[in-house]
Amino acid sequence: MKGDGNVTARILSQDGGNPAGWSRNGLMIREGEAADARHFIMALGNIPAVLGGTGSHPWSSNGQFFSIRRYESGTSNYEFNRTLGNFPQYNQEARHGNVGMRELPIWVRLQRVGNVITSYNSPDGKIWSAQTVPQKLGDAPLPETMLVGLAVSGMSGSVSTTVYDSVSASNDVLLPGPSDVDATPSLTDNEVLVTFTGVPNATSYTIYRQAVGDSQYTKAGSTTNLTWLIDNGPDGKGLPAGTNYRYIVTATMPQNVETAGSYPARVSVGPISSPIGPFNSYDIGTTFQGNTTLDDKGVLTIQASGNGIGYEGDGLRFVGTQVRGDITMTAQILQKPASANKDGMVAAGLMVRESLDPAARNGFIAATTADNPDDQHAVVEFQWRKHFSNTADDSLGNTPADGDPPPYPFWLRITRRGIFDGGDSDTTKIEGFFSKDGTNFTKIGGDDGGVTLDRLNPLAYVGFAVTSHQDAEFATAKFDANSVKFQ
Repeated sequence: MKGDGNVTARILSQDGGNPAGWSRNGLMIREGEAADARHFIMALGNIPAVLGGTGSHPWSSNGQFFSIRRYESGTSNYEFNRTLGNFPQYNQEARHGNVGMRELPIWVRLQRVGNVITSYNSPDGKIWSAQTVPQKLGDAPLPETMLVGLAVSGMSGSVSTTVYDSVSASNDVLLPGPSDVDATPSLTDNEVLVTFTGVPNATSYTIYRQAVGDSQYTKAGSTTNLTWLIDNGPDGKGLPAGTNYRYIVTATMPQNVETAGSYPARVSVGPISSPIGPFNSYDIGTTFQGNTTLDDKGVLTIQASGNGIGYEGDGLRFVGTQVRGDITMTAQILQKPASANKDGMVAAGLMVRESLDPAARNGFIAATTADNPDDQHAVVEFQWRKHFSNTADDSLGNTPADGDPPPYPFWLRITRRGIFDGGDSDTTKIEGFFSKDGTNFTKIGGDDGGVTLDRLNPLAYVGFAVTSHQDAEFATAKFDANSVKFQ
């Protein structure tokens, strides 16, 4: 390709490749055929399960990434596996699991303007969103004519097969679009506030939304001079709760030219309605959005990420409601929590917590994935944070005194007694119990079990809590919604 322009293709499928996910399958612009030529490749790794990495490279997304050789032949300065995050201001390096889109088929576009390369994605080949901060391939001018096309490498002797269609190259270039797009869900309505940084001389902006899995973007709205929009759904009655969306923003320039879209902002509308009465789902202190579902048999499934409960602030999915005063909640957990994280610290159970702040005081009765003779018996713990704090000293726990692990399924119970109302009582006691039959309950920690909290707000949260103890992985816990009881 001579001069500025682009190469575009739709990636239909990818198969094979290095077992660790390091194969590169995508589009490339390079200055020549030499093995050490400057180049930029926008690539898919070969592992669709993109959260987290493997082996000696835990920061690899294994999803969509880009690799660069910036400098001229003969130099060793080569940057590789820069994973795509949601934060262009951080140069897209997301070493803790944020990843680019990898739902196939997907349209991919590389664009050259001088020495600067920018990559774009699109679900339909019509509306493009920037996937990287524009990258400069060194200081020395690139040759006027560059090689552009398809690039596939299985890596380390592995064979990778990638299927493309709609391949094209042209001298068209997209103008840079808005940046710093952020999407914030309302805490009270099923609406999303979209904010962004505009571009000079724009006459208007168009905001697009895409539900994850949809094959195209949908126009959410437009604005002429404002750099924000509240999206309340196509009919103005709100967006479906619990749906994950991407938002991008394009600018319309003079002569009615539409720019490229921003990097997508990702959000899930909230509060997310729970299948159990007034319960809502909240992701507390996590990077990744969890999920809450209820099937027609009453199985409540909660999927959560998070770095754990306790220590330097909680990371979990909490599915619950606010309750004033004394409360007892009972529910049956159906099976051992499942997760790719095998450190034994995955936990799922019932919680009373003062607020939705990660450092909030709480009591938590949980089944964990700690080592046990088999997966049919549970390791049960009660833990707490006694003071509002991000320090480890405030998070302690109890284990059953009799050492007799209950078999799955079994019942969990959490109680709160004592209200600080300005009267004689200024303490609250939270205790955790388990039962093999749903009738006879054993308190964790025996007579001295539980935790006493001073001046706990009378209005507290109670519900289910699940954490994977590793934010780059998910944990899945299943409860019997029909067993939930409040007293």
